[in-house]
Amino acid sequence: MGPLIQSLVTTHKYKVTTGESGQTSTSFSNAGPGGLSVGSRTEIITRRLSNRAVLDALVKLTGGVNFGFDEGQWKAWYASQMTRPGLDARRD
Repeated sequence: MGPLIQSLVTTHKYKVTTGESGQTSTSFSNAGPGGLSVGSRTEIITRRLSNRAVLDALVKLTGGVNFGFDEGQWKAWYASQMTRPGLDARRD
């Protein structure tokens, strides 16, 4: 259960390149200096993505309990289940 809860929302990094190699562009502005850009520009974009398949698995495994993608609520619920008598939460 713990690894599933931790996988509800994951962080992914993407490399995005804009412009074309060898391309030159200029900009002009009345409000300030213009600019000159040569070639492409690459930046890293970070996105947090919700994992629907993991949520569906958690709901099924827990018999219908559903806290959506709120990891905090899932962790609190899981911790409360660990203290119930007769529940063996060990992974063999």
